[in-house]
Amino acid sequence: MILSLARALPILFLATMIADCASSAGGSAARSGSVTTEHYYGTVISSSADGKIPMGPPVMTLLRRDVDPSSARIVVTLTSDGKTQVTTLKRENGTTFRASANDNSISGTLEYAGREWDWQSWKYAIAMSDGSGSIEGTGRLDGKWMETERYFVAKNGER
Repeated sequence: MILSLARALPILFLATMIADCASSAGGSAARSGSVTTEHYYGTVISSSADGKIPMGPPVMTLLRRDVDPSSARIVVTLTSDGKTQVTTLKRENGTTFRASANDNSISGTLEYAGREWDWQSWKYAIAMSDGSGSIEGTGRLDGKWMETERYFVAKNGER
């Protein structure tokens, strides 16, 4: 799943993580005290891991990312296809964050790289709570765009 999102006016976003995906769009940011709120929007296109087989139609996706260094957490609100999911990333130590979703569908870690609290890239290691497999991948921010590449990995290790 490859996902590219651009900064937007204040809006939201949700991710259903399954195969390979791509998107593009626009974005914005606002600061409130020690919390920085970023908004992104884009179109998510899911495909097979090799990118050759489409896995459904493009889906408009909105994301709100609240970065709060004073609470050592990042809250990501994703809205897509009429569904919203909130994922909280709580700093464990250094650049490692523990991820948990409000619907208990996922848990795991993200490892960030770059300037503290202004990270430019990260790696996913997420388990599906239903035991069906995991999500692995990478993400990056460049100030205007957010891009992620995520793969669903079945229990047998197959992407």
